[in-house]
Amino acid sequence: MKRRTIIKAIIFYTITLILGTYIVFSTFATHKQTINVFFVKGFRVGTPSMEPYLMTNDVVFAYKVKEKNLNKGDIITFETYVEENGFFGKVVVTHYIGDIQEKDGKIIYKTQGHRHLNTENYDEQWLDKNKVKVEITYEDVIGKYAFKIPWIGHLILIIQNIFRNPVLLGLIALNIGIIYTIFKFLKHKKEDDKDDHLETNH
Repeated sequence: MKRRTIIKAIIFYTITLILGTYIVFSTFATHKQTINVFFVKGFRVGTPSMEPYLMTNDVVFAYKVKEKNLNKGDIITFETYVEENGFFGKVVVTHYIGDIQEKDGKIIYKTQGHRHLNTENYDEQWLDKNKVKVEITYEDVIGKYAFKIPWIGHLILIIQNIFRNPVLLGLIALNIGIIYTIFKFLKHKKEDDKDDHLETNH
């Protein structure tokens, strides 16, 4: 029994260490750096462009892929700039490869959302940092779609909002401390009652 407990503890702390390292590393590294080290990275789906296959607030996981292994019909996650509704900035997008073409001696990927799948309606809104229209190339690709976890993006948004609000974060930490203190008190009280019961029986 003791050996099994030790093995479980080793597995638990190993997984915790790996996840902790992943979270810290991905916080400070770029998406490509993270996927180069851990070979996989998760991203929250923020728009309905891939519904119903990928729903808003699903979390999709992409893995490192070589350019020669990308084919028409694959789902890829890539970085680009967009300008819409007063917003301009770099975003992460997960879309299908609608077609693979060669332009000016370079391979480009014509991407599309789910509703345009198997049509020639390709995305045309991708920009560079100077707001000039660009095509998606392998340099923009973070990885290839592996799998998804439905709706977990809601939890990620909650956590992000908590960390953006120091007061709320402090209150949660305080409540966790209070709950832990109460738990320890009740545990000790139960042990003391057990000892008193044993002494009474003797």
